[in-house]
Amino acid sequence: MISKIHFNRYRKLIDIDLNFSKGINAIAGTNGTCKSSLLYIISNSFQSVGARSAKLSDHSCMKIINAINDSVNTKIESLVRDSKKYNDPAAKTSGTLFTVDYFTGQSVPFRKHNSEKDFRFALKPYYKRGMSESLPCCPVIYLGISRLLPFGESSDELSISKINKKLPEKYQTILASLFREFTHYNMKFEKPVSIEKFKKRSEFSTEVEGIDSNTISAGEDNLSIILTALVSLQYYYESLAESSNEVESILLVDELDATLHPTFQRKILNYIKDFSKKYKIQVFFYYSQL
Repeated sequence: MISKIHFNRYRKLIDIDLNFSKGINAIAGTNGTCKSSLLYIISNSFQSVGARSAKLSDHSCMKIINAINDSVNTKIESLVRDSKKYNDPAAKTSGTLFTVDYFTGQSVPFRKHNSEKDFRFALKPYYKRGMSESLPCCPVIYLGISRLLPFGESSDELSISKINKKLPEKYQTILASLFREFTHYNMKFEKPVSIEKFKKRSEFSTEVEGIDSNTISAGEDNLSIILTALVSLQYYYESLAESSNEVESILLVDELDATLHPTFQRKILNYIKDFSKKYKIQVFFYYSQL
C-alpha cells in the first residue's frame, strides 16, 4: 500500500526518499538507525478496517484478527509512551515532517501533534483546509519484540487470560499444516491466550506427550505467532467482497530472524513470499543480524 516515504530534512541535514516494493521489503541498519520507528510510521499511516466495513463479506473477520494478533494498526504514540521523560524526536521542527505516498496515488503529509503537558508525542495527517481527506483503510499487523518473551521464562505473577475468539476452522487447519511443515508436530488448537500486555499466542496440544504450546521452544513459539499473522491476513483477503487494490494488507516484523533456527529462517521467507503474492500482503521486516 505504501510506495514511498519522503522525509523532509532528516535530522535537519538531508532529504531522504525510501521507496518500497508491493511485496517484500527487508530493512537493514545498525542499532539506533530507527528501524523499529520506521515500522511504526508505516502502521501510523493507515486507519483500521471497521468490523462492519462494506469491503468485507465476513463481518467477524476483523474482530477475530484484532483479538488474536498482538498489535493491529498500532500508532506511533505507543513507541514513546513509556519514556522516562517527555520525548520529542522532532524538537524545534514544525510543519511537514514526512510525506507518505500510496500505490493508490494518494499522498499524505504528516506533522507532529504533541504535548509536553500531556507527556505525549503523536504523528497526525496534515490535511489541507476545506478538503475532505482521510487515511486509507488497511489492516496492519505489527509483530514487535514482545513476541519473543519465552513462556517458560515468564513470571508466575503475569496475568494470562483466554481470548474468546479464534480463527475459523478452515484457517486453523491451514495454520496447523504450516506448523507441521516446520516442526512435524500435529497441532490441536484451543483458544488463544493473552499474556498481559506482552504478547498473544495460540494454545495447542500435540500428539507427542509433553509437547504443547507451553513447552515448545522460544523459536517454535515465535514461529507460531508469525504463521498466525500470515494466516490471519489470508483470512482477511478471502473475506473481501472484492479485491481492487494492489496491496490489501500489511505485515510488519521486528527482528524476523530472532530465536529462529537458520533452517526456519529460510523456510519462513519462502512462505512469506508465497503469502505476499497470493494474498496481496505488503511485508516489511528487518534482521537482527544484518
